[in-house]
Amino acid sequence: MDSTTSDIANMPRGGPDASWLDRRLQTERLEYLDRDDVDDLKRKVMDSLDRAGGRRRIGIHEKCARMVLREVAGVPAPKILELGAGLGGLSRKLLEMHPTAQITVTDIEPSFVAGMAAGDLGSHPRAVVREMDATEI
Repeated sequence: MDSTTSDIANMPRGGPDASWLDRRLQTERLEYLDRDDVDDLKRKVMDSLDRAGGRRRIGIHEKCARMVLREVAGVPAPKILELGAGLGGLSRKLLEMHPTAQITVTDIEPSFVAGMAAGDLGSHPRAVVREMDATEI
C-alpha cells in the first residue's frame, strides 16, 4: 500500500476537514451505503434521498445545480464530472438547466450505475454514465 492509499484509508469519513463531531461520532461500523449485504435497503435509502432532493421536497438538486452552474457560467459548453451520483438527480437537473453542458455521471455502486444507464441518463445525448471509484482517478 502506497502512502496515498494509506492516507485515504486513515482519513475520517468527513474528509481531512471533518468537524470534531464527525470525528467523535465515527465508528468502524459501515453505513448502509457502504455495505454489500443490504442492497434492498441501500436502494431504499438512495430513493429516499433522491426524492428529498427533488423539487417536491427540499429541492437540493436544484440548489446544488445552481452552485455548479455559477462555477461554469463563462463556459459555453462545460464538461462536468459528477462523482458519487447515486441515482443521478443532480446530473438530471444540470442537463435540464444548462442546454449545452456535457456530463459524465459516475458512482461506485454497480446497481446504481446500471439503473442510471438503463434510464433517461443512459440515453441522454449529453450524458455519459460510468462506474467509477473516485479514489482510483
